[in-house]
This record gives sequence, structure tokens and C-alpha cells, in this order.
Amino acid sequence: MLRSTLAGLALIVPSFSLAQTVKKGDLSYSTPSCTFVSRGTVDCRLTVTYTGKEAASRIVVWTQETKAYDAAGATYISVSGTGGGEESANQLPVDLPKGIPVQVVHRFAGLPGTLTGFRGLAFDGISFQNLPFKSTAAVPAPAPLPASTGVPTGFNVTLSRCSPQGASYLCTATLTPVR
Repeated sequence: MLRSTLAGLALIVPSFSLAQTVKKGDLSYSTPSCTFVSRGTVDCRLTVTYTGKEAASRIVVWTQETKAYDAAGATYISVSGTGGGEESANQLPVDLPKGIPVQVVHRFAGLPGTLTGFRGLAFDGISFQNLPFKSTAAVPAPAPLPASTGVPTGFNVTLSRCSPQGASYLCTATLTPVR
């Protein structure tokens, strides 16, 4: 039988993070991990695990009730949430099979460029503290090719789908005859 639980999510973060797991009723929440996805936009991911007696449960995540705070006390409200394969800017139902961690992601946008973490994150009466932002690993740009090295004369060369392969790159080359 499916049990419904309403859970409005919000995040709180300080300057450092320790592994924090919070248990509330039949739900266990892991420490959120917050990562820059673009300038001024951060995704905070956490897992929710149902540990009750039933085979499954359902929570409803109210994204506007998920709040993060900086060290100065400014409040940031989640602009959207993702969980259980669904995304919503409002109300997000998430099914939780018993004993299986399900990832929930809260997106915060319009953040100041100087912000490096949340002092706190709060939702459903639960809070986490000291959540630093992690950077997404940027793939370095391919090194410029020396002029006309190994390129047959009479052709233009276009490189695409380049991916790093150790100290070099693997690319698809398209040769087009010069007309």
C-alpha cells in the first residue's frame, strides 16, 4: 500500500560540510551536495530513503517551501525540483520504494556570484548546515592545431566531437574540397 506524506523541502548551509543524515519518521535524508550548474545557478542533490513497514511511500515536495540561507541570513527559494523522474516548479510527488534511496534535486537560481555555499538548507522541518558549492569539472578546450600540419592541400578541415584522451584529444575530422 502506498502511504502519502507531505514534505516541503528547504536547504540550509554553512562554510563547511560534515556528513549529516537526518531521520524524520519513516524517512531518512542524506546530506545535500550542492553544485554550480551555471553562473548564479546551483543544484542541491540529496537522497531520501523510506524505511517504514509498507512496501512504498510517497512524499510531495513543495519546491517553493525549500529554502536556503547564506551566512548573512539572506533567503533563497528553490525555483524547481526533480525527483523520481519528474520535474516541477511547484508540487513534486516522489514515490519511495522501501529501502531504496531516491535522489531529489533542488535548483536555486539568481544567486550572487560571490556566494560559495549555503549556511543552511531547510525543508519539511529538517535542516542541513554548512553546504559548500562544488564546481562542475570543466573540460579544457582543445589545443590549437599548428597551421597546415598533416592537412592535405586542396581541402578545408573541420574538427567535431572532440574529447580529451589523456594528454591529447580524439576528434572527428571532416575534409571538404576547396572549390
